[in-house]
Parts: sequence; structure tokens; C-alpha cells
Amino acid sequence: MELFMDDGGCAASTFREMINKLTVLFQRFRDCKFSIAPSKTKFCVSETEFAGGTIGPDGVKPDLTKLTAIVDWKQPQNAQNLASFLGL
Repeated sequence: MELFMDDGGCAASTFREMINKLTVLFQRFRDCKFSIAPSKTKFCVSETEFAGGTIGPDGVKPDLTKLTAIVDWKQPQNAQNLASFLGL
């Protein structure tokens, strides 16, 4: 059996704290015989894309390209249009 996990994240307030957390994480990976792909791995960045958004010091921001359909949606002119927009 093979198990694939795609995404994960680890946050810290300081570089030292991040190193400590990564040390524990890598040891757990070793213990569980998990592997990571270096080409898909980022370390010690202040902002990253994750789960359809951007996570950084200011919190989570949505990917605006994914909101285009909603932003560009024609304003409902009647109750039927509104119900359609709401998926009712």
C-alpha cells in the first residue's frame, strides 16, 4: 500500500523556532519512513500558496484568480436570478 499526502505547513515566529520545529518534523518523517520531494519543498519563507490561498504574516488571503467568476457575475435583476446565484 502507498499513501500520498500533498500539502503541509509549519509556522514559527523566529528562525530558531522554525529550525526546532523542522528538526522534530524531519525526525517524525524518518520514523514513519515518509519522504519529501525537494523540488516541491519550501523552507523559511514569509509567504506561501497553500490550499487555494496565500498564507503570510497578515493571515490568509484568497487567490483572486479563483474569485473572478464571482466578481464578474452579472448582478441579479430578479428573485429567480438571485436564487440561481445562490444555488437554490
